[in-house]
Amino acid sequence: MAIFGALTIMVFYVFLRIFFDKLSSFLAALAFSLSLMHIHYSRTGFLSISASFFQVLSLLFIFYARKYKKITYIIFGAIFTGLGMYSYTPFIIFPPTIILLLIIDIFINKFSHFDIKKLLIFVVVFIAISIPLLNVIILQPNFYFSHS
Repeated sequence: MAIFGALTIMVFYVFLRIFFDKLSSFLAALAFSLSLMHIHYSRTGFLSISASFFQVLSLLFIFYARKYKKITYIIFGAIFTGLGMYSYTPFIIFPPTIILLLIIDIFINKFSHFDIKKLLIFVVVFIAISIPLLNVIILQPNFYFSHS
């Protein structure tokens, strides 16, 4: 899990570069890397570290899709959101939040075809990646939620 902790810091830096300059992004990533909770969770192997890696990676690609208007990025965002579902039980809250973000994008951009397409592709790819786990969640909710 320490690998996920280290990778999360690198991905977090790249994510911050979307919004900030190099120095601000570096300082924020440095502060995140020196966070006692992040160090503790990654060193002891908590599953939440892998979930945070998939969250930041998903957000990175989703914001790249917003910035560069490329469907490839939304596909990768959906793939990593789907893979994140397998990492940590409370991650189940994250995908609806992303879908809500994409719906808000549709309204902000006045129902542009790209944003509608982006939402549909995200949902289809996410469901395709998550089908085995969604099957367990729907058919055996007591089993799935007893592990949280």
